[in-house]
Amino acid sequence: MGTWGWKALAAVGVIALLSGVVLSVRSALEKGWGDVDPGGLAVASIGLAVSLVGLWTARRRYDPAEVAAGLARSVVRVEQEAFAQLLGGDVNGVIDLSFTADMSGRVRGATATGRLEDLVPFYRGLTPGRVVVTGTPAPPGAGAVGDAGAGKTLTALALVIGLARARADGEPVQVPVRLSAASWPGGTIEGWLARELEQTWKQNRAQARLLLEAQLVLPVVDGVDELDQDDAPGPGSRAAALMAEVNRYRLGIAPAPVVLTCRRLQYEALEHGQVPARTVVLVQLDRVSPAQARSFLEHRVADTAAGRGLAAGPRRARSAGLRRYDGRTA
Repeated sequence: MGTWGWKALAAVGVIALLSGVVLSVRSALEKGWGDVDPGGLAVASIGLAVSLVGLWTARRRYDPAEVAAGLARSVVRVEQEAFAQLLGGDVNGVIDLSFTADMSGRVRGATATGRLEDLVPFYRGLTPGRVVVTGTPAPPGAGAVGDAGAGKTLTALALVIGLARARADGEPVQVPVRLSAASWPGGTIEGWLARELEQTWKQNRAQARLLLEAQLVLPVVDGVDELDQDDAPGPGSRAAALMAEVNRYRLGIAPAPVVLTCRRLQYEALEHGQVPARTVVLVQLDRVSPAQARSFLEHRVADTAAGRGLAAGPRRARSAGLRRYDGRTA
């Protein structure tokens, strides 16, 4: 039960208490003080107990730091599992993606390039912390899937886990909460966050309100490109409506921190339609190099004796110029 629920309970208790007192006094006046109605006294006693419990609970105050730390621990636990599932269960096989950041506009930061392991300190160095993560522009003819699988969700998860760990350890950072863009119900970012905190993260209404009023939650909106069927969302699209809410999302008079992920083609369409997110750093994930891909595959395959034998076959074949493996042309 939230704070308002307990206040309502306290009000009911007070009414019951007053009703009991009135009944008792009326009975005493009519029959004498020696014949006070036991029913009236019972009602008064119950009302007093209910009102005291309700008022005490309504007065209870949560510690914002404790609530944020508890939420952060839950986020770490849940999102680490999501991160592992995204990698097929092998968290050691992640490619250390590199990125380039466009630092134009009113966002300030210390660096413009980095790798996945640099992402959390990079983000914490931004003022304000407003980021859009996309892939590298697709080559001609690649279409809407040009940067599919570039690692946008993986990058968002890495940022969420890193920031949540910092908050759980007592550092003064916002607790990141990942939101699926496709689940946006319309309305404000604050309203969306409040619903997610209560329904997904099991915060009661008082806790959710406290976290939002104390500005302790960072929305991480994953998959803006999934809001519309159109590969080139324009001003009338759901993506454009969400960008308008992102632009209205503020802390005081300053743009509020927010992280978005979106395929490059769809985000370029929003930019061309003059409806992108404002005051953001565009973080572009570089394409995976052949050397990175080979290292990843060898790690996933060649971490056992049998796997090393399989991986060695193609290398010997290539060095001999045969381009054959297991009897089939590679």
